[in-house]
Amino acid sequence: MESGSGAGGGHSHNQGPTQPSDNSDLVTFMNALGANPTDQWIRDNVDLPEFYSFQAATEMIHNWDIGFGKNYYLYHNPDTNKWDIIPWD
Repeated sequence: MESGSGAGGGHSHNQGPTQPSDNSDLVTFMNALGANPTDQWIRDNVDLPEFYSFQAATEMIHNWDIGFGKNYYLYHNPDTNKWDIIPWD
């Protein structure tokens, strides 16, 4: 899913067979993030090792082309039920 654009905060791309056919899981995730989630909620819902790797690589190469929800996808992993960031472009 791509965040930052479209109805409800994103577009669905390449949904797995067990994921919602619309962007309702992304909307739920983004709404929870905007509601000041607890540390435990973040640990339960975000693949933190992947997130930290993404942030470290972004800082290391000064990749500022990811702003405003572009050039990355949020992926709701059906195996872990956690959200990952997948860069592209």
